[in-house]
Amino acid sequence: MDDVEAHGEIQESVIKGRKPWLGAFLNFFCFPGVGYFYSRQFRKGIIFLLLAAAGVAALFVLLFYEKIPLWRVVSGVFAYNFALKLYVTLNVFKSIKKQNSIEYEFARKTQKDPWAAIFLSFLWPGLGHLYLRRGISFVILSLLNIGVFLGIQFADNIVLSSLLLHLGYKVFYCGLIAVHCYWVSSLGDRQGHPMREVYYSVACRGGCQLVLVIYVLVYVFYIAQLYSVPSVSMEPTILAGDKVFVSKIAYWNESPQPGDMVVFQKDSQPAPFIKRVVAVGGQTVQVNDRGVLIVDDKEVMYDDITCHIDEKVLGVLRNRRFLPNGKYQVPDGCYYVIGDNYSQSYDSRDFGPLKKEEIIGEAIRVIPQSANRW
Repeated sequence: MDDVEAHGEIQESVIKGRKPWLGAFLNFFCFPGVGYFYSRQFRKGIIFLLLAAAGVAALFVLLFYEKIPLWRVVSGVFAYNFALKLYVTLNVFKSIKKQNSIEYEFARKTQKDPWAAIFLSFLWPGLGHLYLRRGISFVILSLLNIGVFLGIQFADNIVLSSLLLHLGYKVFYCGLIAVHCYWVSSLGDRQGHPMREVYYSVACRGGCQLVLVIYVLVYVFYIAQLYSVPSVSMEPTILAGDKVFVSKIAYWNESPQPGDMVVFQKDSQPAPFIKRVVAVGGQTVQVNDRGVLIVDDKEVMYDDITCHIDEKVLGVLRNRRFLPNGKYQVPDGCYYVIGDNYSQSYDSRDFGPLKKEEIIGEAIRVIPQSANRW
């Protein structure tokens, strides 16, 4: 009789206890701080939510500071966010264990914890099954996981790739595997592990990922974006295949200045261009008999521009449609752009000066695709 009563007390405590791995899951896979709300530590939750949000914002802000090398920006922000995520995950796990009764913790450790399996499933689909000693499922899911990753790589459209990665893969795919992992685990009394918590947790993960996707898409379409440069017209500054980080807000309250590298769209061309502004409205552009670019009777001295041209192409340079006889005055409110490698550039000499509304933004950072240029 005593044994039965003792057993009943353990079952009751199991129902009332909190799950350390669930708190860890919410902090690690949803957003740092969310797990503290589950453990009723609201002040900690708010503090770490703000710290995590600051880390995300820092990445998008620091990308605009071209003086800071890109690898330092990315590695520094990644290290900060990972350290924060790891700390809150371990901390909430320990704090929940301290909140629980000894009886609950004893009962929890007598069998494989399904929430540990779910946590591992989101780290790598199949790891949770391996934890539950289902090796064949682990191998099958790992192979399937590799195939899914390869499939996402073929999505060139940034909207599609973001949806596939953050919602399709990280939520639905991993979520389905986590739910299956829960069902194949040995749960004993299912009242102690309500299935709705699994659904709520996956939904929380989905909500956080959806917010991230919306944030990234708003950033890409209205604030900044990466563009690939396919031509040699901006060499040696930008090589063919390099990418440029373009600020779309650079000219909201300002106008392009000589020396700026701008990305723009011409109505007659489907793909955007990247060139350097060499003159603005009212200035005069010319190429002298030595092939040197001159603006308002002064030689252009940008370090990156190839100013001296081979005599064989000098005549071609000086007699373009919008550089007749090697000279042209830029209309007011317009911008004259030329490629740094201007002996092999299709630019304002051919299609004329730009209007401000044609400019997408300023290229503020070059991302080399060759490892020896980082």
